[in-house]
Formats: sequence, C-alpha cells, structure tokens
Amino acid sequence: MPFLSSTQRFGLQVRAAVPKQTVTFTMPNLAGNGQAGIANEIFALKNITITQFSVLLTSQGNVRVFYRSGRISSNFNQSGWTNAGSVLIGSPGLQQIPLALTIDIPANTFMSFIITSAGLSYSNGSSVGTAFATNSDLEVRSGYGTSDSAPPLTNVFQPRNFNGAIRYEV
Repeated sequence: MPFLSSTQRFGLQVRAAVPKQTVTFTMPNLAGNGQAGIANEIFALKNITITQFSVLLTSQGNVRVFYRSGRISSNFNQSGWTNAGSVLIGSPGLQQIPLALTIDIPANTFMSFIITSAGLSYSNGSSVGTAFATNSDLEVRSGYGTSDSAPPLTNVFQPRNFNGAIRYEV
C-alpha cells in the first residue's frame, strides 16, 4: 500500500497563507476649501487594515488622526474617539501621517475618521454620506469640515470631502 500523508488520509486541504497586499488609495485632491479638520467615513467592502493617512496641508501644523466605528453622521459630535496618531508637519503639501495604531475595519462595516491640523485642505462634497471615492476594497464618503481641533466636533460645515490618501492592507 502506498504511503498516504495525513492530509491525503483525512481529506484535508492545506492552503498556503496569502500575503497581505499594501494599497495606497488617493482621493481627488481638489482642495478649494479648508479649515482645522475633516470628518468622513469609510465603508469597507473587504477586511482592511489602515496603516497610514496622507493629508493635503497649506501650512505646518500638528496633525492628529481619530477614529471610531460606525457612521459619521450619527457620532461626529459624541465622545469615544480613539487617537490613532499624531505628528508635527513642518511644510505644506501632501504629507504622510504614520499611525501609532493600525485601524482594522471588517468587511461590510463603517469606520469614521477625523483628521485635524491647522491649514488642512478639503473640498466641497455633494451630500453627506455619499461615496465620493471608491475602489474594489472600500468607499470613502462625504462628511464634515470643522474648525475644531479635536472631537467632539461642535462647529461643522457640510458636505466636505477628504483630500489625501489612505494606505491600507487587504
């Protein structure tokens, strides 16, 4: 009788681990508007892990990234936001913001984010909650601009679109 491996004997199939792919998804950087912060939401079409944001700045400043699960329209003015990272940026332009914490978003769920800094550029949107940038992994939806430097947000302008990029693993 020929030798059968345990995989063959028990009918198991072994799959090699698939390495994660790193993607940088750049939003339309239209600018034309700006203030101290932007609050938008991401709808994940697949399981993703955000590792970095990039933002469009008109001046130097301390950039902070906050997040929480759920829709932005129902929680931008509530507590419970997590600070995922902060960095001092010394020059204007499209700047990378490394995160101290990665942000896992399960497929078919929403995650809201707020990014604050002096001189943060964003653009006008068409309607809060509508997708303005999509790919096969996620949708970024219109939200709010703000003059607040941290959540909860009390002074917002709508609808506004994030200008920058999201780096993630899928």
